[in-house]
Amino acid sequence: TPVLVHGGIGFRQLAAGSHHTCGVDTLGTPYCWGRNDDGQAGTGLGSDRSYPVQVTGRVRMKAISAGAQHTCATIVHWEHEDRMYCWGHNSHGQLGNRELRHSGTPAPAFGTVRYTALAAGNRHTCGVTSAGTVNCWGANERGQLGNGSLTNSNVPFPIRVTRRVAFTGVTVGATHSCALTSEGEVYCWGQNSAGQLGIGKRGYSIMPQRLDRSLRFAVVSAGGDATCGVRRDGVVYCWGSNAAGQFGAASPAGSPTPVPVLSGIALASLALGDAHACGLKEDGSAYCWGRLGSRSGSPDSPDEKANTSPRRTLRTR
Repeated sequence: TPVLVHGGIGFRQLAAGSHHTCGVDTLGTPYCWGRNDDGQAGTGLGSDRSYPVQVTGRVRMKAISAGAQHTCATIVHWEHEDRMYCWGHNSHGQLGNRELRHSGTPAPAFGTVRYTALAAGNRHTCGVTSAGTVNCWGANERGQLGNGSLTNSNVPFPIRVTRRVAFTGVTVGATHSCALTSEGEVYCWGQNSAGQLGIGKRGYSIMPQRLDRSLRFAVVSAGGDATCGVRRDGVVYCWGSNAAGQFGAASPAGSPTPVPVLSGIALASLALGDAHACGLKEDGSAYCWGRLGSRSGSPDSPDEKANTSPRRTLRTR
């Protein structure tokens, strides 16, 4: 059941990682809470936070994304507008600051690039630049950086595409990534063991692969080993793993190509986690499905099971 977050802070954006959450208030001030063993809460290394604590520094932020154990955000600054700052776990260079040391405070990603969208994953990060290109950095063991190699990168590096396109959005799963173009086309790359790239075959790809051109999406979201997209008419398609009911139905078990799901429910947006998904309708009502957690609050409790039918969430007010 949803509970009100302590502090009475009015947030305009939230981002949830594996065991921490961050938000940006209406003035652009960033706060984080939860696990902080690797500095992912941005308040120094070590101490977990049971309530929202302001991220160290006086930088205002626009967009924010929480990965498994790291966080990234774009900043508001008269001279460095839309630059990327990251903090937390950095074993594979996912902070993009040319180092491999964890950081308990926001550190600027290498370069002077401005970003309009970003996504932090398990151990890699991607961002859409103001020029409409996509840069990725961090772990690359399954090609999730999309740069034509399997080499990790601790600095932002552009993905390699075979044609000129303008990207407007990016999303990342556990070890795969997808990006949305201004025309609604979707490109995916990285791990593909469950068909999460949506290209009809399995096997990872070190370069972006375009999905069926007949499908155009307004929103795309990746999580775990699955990906879903919302068409402009609200119809939802998913591809990849459905092991936890991420498709909102018990079957199919999964699909290497996009298949329509959530019959009868039109969504305006959606977001995937590792093993669940939530979506918003135009009227603001929210629905969630997949592995939604247990009533006891323990992830290992036997009453944690996949909910293959979307459930409308309770209103807190």
